[in-house]
Amino acid sequence: MRRVNERVLSPRATLRRAFAPPGQAHTLRPRPGRWALLALVLLVPGLLWPLLALLWQVLTPEGSLSLAAFGDVLTTEGYRDRLVFSAAQAFVATALAAGLGLPVAWALARARFPGHRAFRGLMVLPFLLPPVAVGAAFRELLGVDLAATAWGAVLAHGWMGLGAVAALVSVAWARLDGRAAETARLLGAPRWRAFIEVTLPALGPSLAAAAALAFTLALTSFGTALLLGGGQAEVDTLEVAAFRLVGAEGVSADVGALALLQLPLTLLALGVYAVSRWPSTPAALPARAPEGGRGADPLLWAVVCAAAALVVVPLGALLVAALTEGRDGLSAANFRALSDEGAGGIAAGDALLRSLAYALGGSAAALVAGAAAVFAVARWQGRARRWSAGLLLLPAAAPAVLLALTYRAGFDQSGAWLVLLAHAVIAYPFVVRPLLAARLAASRGLAEAPRTLGASPGQAWQHAELRALGRAMMVGAVFAAVVSLGETGATALLADPDASTAPIVVLQALGPAGAGEAGPAIALAALLAGLVTAAVVAVESVAGMDAGRDAGEF
Repeated sequence: MRRVNERVLSPRATLRRAFAPPGQAHTLRPRPGRWALLALVLLVPGLLWPLLALLWQVLTPEGSLSLAAFGDVLTTEGYRDRLVFSAAQAFVATALAAGLGLPVAWALARARFPGHRAFRGLMVLPFLLPPVAVGAAFRELLGVDLAATAWGAVLAHGWMGLGAVAALVSVAWARLDGRAAETARLLGAPRWRAFIEVTLPALGPSLAAAAALAFTLALTSFGTALLLGGGQAEVDTLEVAAFRLVGAEGVSADVGALALLQLPLTLLALGVYAVSRWPSTPAALPARAPEGGRGADPLLWAVVCAAAALVVVPLGALLVAALTEGRDGLSAANFRALSDEGAGGIAAGDALLRSLAYALGGSAAALVAGAAAVFAVARWQGRARRWSAGLLLLPAAAPAVLLALTYRAGFDQSGAWLVLLAHAVIAYPFVVRPLLAARLAASRGLAEAPRTLGASPGQAWQHAELRALGRAMMVGAVFAAVVSLGETGATALLADPDASTAPIVVLQALGPAGAGEAGPAIALAALLAGLVTAAVVAVESVAGMDAGRDAGEF
């Protein structure tokens, strides 16, 4: 068949080519380079150019190349302490997340009962909740004194990482061939030894990927660290220290160097994640039949109940505080007060609407750019595909405060359009992962079964591949929106003072400055947590996130 002239294709024809059935791939699909160019429309101005601008500013403070800014930061004891503390608390929080997440992953892999999808959504929730909501929840749960210690940060960040470990490892566990462990037990090995010597090594790649994700989250959770720290410099993470330094001296070479010190750690974690998650093969293996009902293992039910309590208790503490803070008994007055003007004349309700607008705009931009990048990468093979797939995750290595500093260095301004760009870049990896997993699964022959039953290539593509891609796009869009909804670090440095978002209003009221009433701020944090909870549970029920998780959407 004669090739279509690509230079005169309409937008509708271009979309038809991107989503073409397998039988028409050679005539209808576009060249990958064009999709890659569309993806670069977001990544070049949103990440690469500003990062180079900040790096140039740090390396040339007086017009000539110099590493003096990095030297000044590394020789200052206070900044070295912040770097060591940030890495140490992230390591401990990651270990805690792995220890808590492994039993939960086992339960997720084996259990099926009425409401099991809601349970899956509940378990991934800590990973996706707004950081300010997590900070407010643990502040209420632990008390201000304990929360403002290193243990407060470790407990909160470990709880957040629990969601990543449970989601990633549970899929690998469900796909694991249990015959090797059963054979070991038949030969006399106790259950714990069979787990350590057989099961755990098989789960190693997924556990390493989840640990890398939990480490990155603990290292870059700006809103949680700022809320829990209570203004005490000894428990500031590197991001919080850079944020405070910006307030003191603006975007200087020392500030940029301090923020850039975190980049090697996040890049290393991202590399571990990418290597551990590629190639991803669980989708090609048969899943173990889940257990449930009256005959299920009592230990399984005990773990399910304990896991649910582990997630619900901090959220319950937040809700109770929202209903009682500053009130006599239970009252919805704090929620009604969200329409009143708070600190700086900003109504919390208006800030929430602004957050929703940024979430919709940022996730839409991330979805377009992410889909374009994925369709380009899926056409490549071998090392080109592997390296390009890893590069798609680069925005995940840029902490939010660092991203904001790059924008202030690269664009020398602030405003709503930069906030929207930052939200799109931060949300971008959450679109790429599920969509890339679904696209590669489709290329491995998702539609083979319908074809063997007599379906035409077009029908098989429509009923299998398009459905899987649609679910992945829904999951990616929802994940991107909820991450954007809770974004704090970049918005705090880029938004105009009279255009704060909901997380910033919470920080202003509950943070070290305490510029506002605590009750309405806690209610706003609870409302943010409720919105994210509803979105995650809804997408789990409608789209089935486990379909995307089979290939690792995180």
